[in-house]
Amino acid sequence: AAAISTMNLTRRVLFSGPVATFTDANTATSASQFVARITWGDGTVRVAKVSGGGGAFVVSGAHTYARIGHYTVKVAVIMTDADSAGVKASATVVVSNPPTHQQRVRVIHRAAKKVKKVAKGRHR
Repeated sequence: AAAISTMNLTRRVLFSGPVATFTDANTATSASQFVARITWGDGTVRVAKVSGGGGAFVVSGAHTYARIGHYTVKVAVIMTDADSAGVKASATVVVSNPPTHQQRVRVIHRAAKKVKKVAKGRHR
């Protein structure tokens, strides 16, 4: 069985970390025997890193969303052995704007630029 972590991400900020977990009944199976793929829901599909062992594994990836919204993230894991059925999971990820503090800094920066323009105009 596979499960995707709850993720609330910020637009234009790189996310890098665990995305999903899964288990394998065979505790002797190593992470290198799996291949994972993450479909980020915005048209991006990437091969992901699988780590862990002893029957418990983690799928990790990195992605930056350009826009706010709700995206369906899907993770698919298969064994490198062609006879494996694999596991799949999906969940909705919420991508929001940066915190209000960053927005205030931008507004203050824009206001400072306007003040400089006005001040330059007075020296003529």
